Amino acid sequence: MAAAAENSRRRAARSVTRAAFLGHTAPEPRTRDFACHRPHVTEPSRQTPVYGDYEVVVVGGGPAGIAAAIAAGRSGRSTICIERYGFCGGAGTAAGLSTFCGLHAVIHGEHEQIVHGYR
Repeated sequence: MAAAAENSRRRAARSVTRAAFLGHTAPEPRTRDFACHRPHVTEPSRQTPVYGDYEVVVVGGGPAGIAAAIAAGRSGRSTICIERYGFCGGAGTAAGLSTFCGLHAVIHGEHEQIVHGYR
């Protein structure tokens, strides 16, 4: 019984609540300090602006990122997609990379190129 209580206490000490993650409350102290035997870098404290509170954050607006953001949004999650450039589409948009599956399709049983101009 005491071992189960100890395991429960350790699990609670490791878990971080959503509020603690977002900085609303101080997280509980961890039971073990994993950084004590590793070199570390000390950085000055700073204040980082918070632009929103989202359930899903997708980093990258390439084909996979766009699909992930759309799927999360359609499932009812508050979602943001962050892209470092001023456009989505990844290498297909930036450099005309033509290896996307959408360039060809089977239409009425025939394999046809549906996006023309890339070879």
